[in-house]
Amino acid sequence: MDKPDGTWLPVPSWEGLYEASFSGLVWSVRRKILLKPWRNKRDGYLYVTFCRHQSQSAYKLHKVIMMTFRGPRPAGTEVCHNDGNKDNCVVSNMRYDTRASNMKDNVRHGKNQNANKAECPRCNGPYSRRRNGQRYQRYCPRCNMASRRAKSA
Repeated sequence: MDKPDGTWLPVPSWEGLYEASFSGLVWSVRRKILLKPWRNKRDGYLYVTFCRHQSQSAYKLHKVIMMTFRGPRPAGTEVCHNDGNKDNCVVSNMRYDTRASNMKDNVRHGKNQNANKAECPRCNGPYSRRRNGQRYQRYCPRCNMASRRAKSA
């Protein structure tokens, strides 16, 4: 099989064995094939398996691509997908950013199920928001009042 066109760089720590492309593909230099990513059922991310000296190591595809093209991950950051799609491992779709920024992205992309809740699961009443220091906190006025009454009685 011929290697697809594009920019290919050696994967750090795996030079001479594997190369990664800007478009999110991984090439085995020795076997001359594209590696087929597999999905981890637990976390939903794509992984690739590298082999050396008859031992195997599995790595998240997006981390391999970012380490190859953007260098090691700075301390306190993680890989963020700009479009919220874990399968889109193109370099232009990913960046290093903080956990807080990644969580904001998840809310913006509709991936955070708690952010979209509009009513209380106990009483089905609407949530309200109040300021708690720097952040806003969601609470149910009905349940909050009932809780206060129960404590004072």
